Amino acid sequence: MIGTILGVATVVVGSLLATAANAATRKEYVMLNPKKAYPKLGLALAEKWGQIFGVPPQWIASIQSVETGFRPLAYNQAGKAHGMMQIKLPTALDIIRRGKQFDAWKNPAVKATLRKFSGNGQDLFDPDLNVMLGSMYLLLLGKKFGGLFPVVSAAYNQGEGAVAKALAKAAASGQPFEGFL
Repeated sequence: MIGTILGVATVVVGSLLATAANAATRKEYVMLNPKKAYPKLGLALAEKWGQIFGVPPQWIASIQSVETGFRPLAYNQAGKAHGMMQIKLPTALDIIRRGKQFDAWKNPAVKATLRKFSGNGQDLFDPDLNVMLGSMYLLLLGKKFGGLFPVVSAAYNQGEGAVAKALAKAAASGQPFEGFL
């Protein structure tokens, strides 16, 4: 079943990439020229944590841009999401629990940054901690969803369960998953 879901997602991603290749869009510019498009703090943190976790910095910076426009003190009252990458406290705790499986968790920078987290949602406004957790979450989602950024970004925004359910429905119907998200 996972093979079918990933097959459907691969076809969808292929068509999305083909469409993007033919269009000169802002997203295309941003992906090709990240240093010109992203604020310095967001890019620096995306590069730092991307290198440590093996996540493309463009993924990290794209999430920062879409979620908050790189505002470190952004807060979503309805969703109770904090910081540049809009991390919720329960999600942060889950990322920490699940992230321990990766070798990168042993990195001194990860350990030092985790010391900033007391388990309080206010800690999630720290840009370094916030982007580290968001980057680790992208790594977890990338592993779960085959490294397909459109699927990973949908899961980041809508939740892992919702996207897994949408992919299963799409695979069962033989239709692209976009209609199910």
